[in-house]
Amino acid sequence: MPPSLLKEYEKLGVTVSQIFGQTETSTITWLPVSDASRKLGSVGIPVLHGDVKIVNEKGEEVKPGEVGEIVLSGPTLMSGYWGRPEATEETIKNGWLHTGDLAKVDEEGFFYVADRKKDVIISGGENIYPAEVEKAFLEHPKISDVAVVGIPDEKWGEVGMAFVVLQEGERMTEDEALRFCEERMAKFKIPKSIKFLKELPQTASQKIMRYKLREEYLKQKNKKS
Repeated sequence: MPPSLLKEYEKLGVTVSQIFGQTETSTITWLPVSDASRKLGSVGIPVLHGDVKIVNEKGEEVKPGEVGEIVLSGPTLMSGYWGRPEATEETIKNGWLHTGDLAKVDEEGFFYVADRKKDVIISGGENIYPAEVEKAFLEHPKISDVAVVGIPDEKWGEVGMAFVVLQEGERMTEDEALRFCEERMAKFKIPKSIKFLKELPQTASQKIMRYKLREEYLKQKNKKS
C-alpha cells in the first residue's frame, strides 16, 4: 500500500497494519499494530514459524538497507506446483522458497518491499524499482493510479515510462508530472515519458498488469515504424 494512502488513513484515525505473504507459503511477515505508525510503509517482521531473510544473486544475506530477494524456509512452504516439477525446482532451492520479491530490511529487522524482481528496470546499469517511482507519483493529489514499466532504449538499454490515470475532472501535462518527480527522486529514476490513460489493465484481484502496458506500447511503436 502506498505510504501516501497510509498517511490518509492515519489522518482519519485508522491504523493500518500490513502483512506480506504468498500463495506458495501463506504469511511471511507481519507488522505489529504498535509499530504501524512508527514503521509506516513496512510489511513488518518475519513470522515466528519460519526463517526469512533477504539475499543477493549469490545467495548471500544482504546488509541492512541493501535490496535483495526475500527467501524463506519452514513448515508452511508448499510441496510444489502441481504437474510443474521444473517450476518447483526454480522456486524452491535447497529448502528455501525464492519469492521473486525484492525488499530491504532496516537496522531493527523490519522489512520494506521494493518490487517484483521481474519488474525491475535496468537503465544504464542502474536498478530502478517501479513501485518506488509509483509511490512518488501517487503523492500528487491529481493522480488516481499509475504504473511504471521499462521500455527499450538504444542508449540506456531500458528507460522508465509511466502510465498515469488522473482523478476525475483533473488535467495535467507531461511536463507537470515530470517536474513533480524531480523533487522526489534521483534523475535516473524519473520516467523518460508519460502517457495518460483512463484506466490501467488489472487482474481479477486488482493487481496492475504492467506487462500488458509494455506489450501495447511495443505494438504501437512497431506499427509506426
